Amino acid sequence: QFESDGMKKMLREFKPDSFEDLILLVAAYRPGPMDFIPDIIAAKHGKKETHYIIPQLKEILGTTYGQCIYQEQLMSIFHECAGFSLGQADIIRRYMSKKKVDKFLKYKSQFVDGVVLNGADRTDAEALWESLEGFARYAFNRSHAAVYALISYMTAWLKFHYPVEFMAALITSVMGNTDKVVEYIRECNALNIKVLKPDINKSFAKFSVEDNNIRFGLAAVKNVGVNIINNIVIERETNGTFTDFMNLIKRLDSKDINKRVIESLIKCGGFDGMGYNRASLMMGYEKVLESVSLERKKNVKGQIS
Repeated sequence: QFESDGMKKMLREFKPDSFEDLILLVAAYRPGPMDFIPDIIAAKHGKKETHYIIPQLKEILGTTYGQCIYQEQLMSIFHECAGFSLGQADIIRRYMSKKKVDKFLKYKSQFVDGVVLNGADRTDAEALWESLEGFARYAFNRSHAAVYALISYMTAWLKFHYPVEFMAALITSVMGNTDKVVEYIRECNALNIKVLKPDINKSFAKFSVEDNNIRFGLAAVKNVGVNIINNIVIERETNGTFTDFMNLIKRLDSKDINKRVIESLIKCGGFDGMGYNRASLMMGYEKVLESVSLERKKNVKGQIS
């Protein structure tokens, strides 16, 4: 929710100091309500006075600094300021959420008359209707924004207090999206967190924390399935690290070894830690696979030479 440059700029200018502010910013940073953001920021910092045509409006719009941002607020305005029943207010909310603006407009005269009865000037009441008419096209559910705000607050807290663990988990969550993986690795660089290259003896399926750095997850390497990686990790943890390329091939099940998987592991640098040159390994790995396969055929249990 809060990772875009525009959102971060708004947060810095707004300086939220309550959870209610975060809910407001989630709902406001969208086409339509974005137009109100400068006024909201000005009201937040006391640079602009907010005018309420009747006292009830202050209670309803106080947390959003005089602007109608949520569907729930619109329902309250229709009910408490214009005298609509809660049932009617909910019907109007449904018209808004389904973008049925023409049906919404039919309530104008009833709304204006109701607000006037509550003590407003008719000109002000009509101005209030016009502002709500524009809002109806962009109505947002407050409870929906609250959930996003909560997740945003929790993840921001984790990123601040546990940046390495958080970024490792974040990158793992988008492993299927190369663009996002690249974007978050860049963020790691900005946070002075090293992302270590894949290593057949140190990497797991997911991105993991290693000495306050992040070790690249093998599941993010193309053409390498999670089941194969899990088998590699189980073998490594059960019988110790792989001493060299031949040792790895001999210890893995033949179903986990195919040219595409091996090539991908070589190209991503998975065997660099063993001291191999990638180009040399690419030229010679097929002979190793053939040698191990032949040896296994010769040693099938019960076979006569």
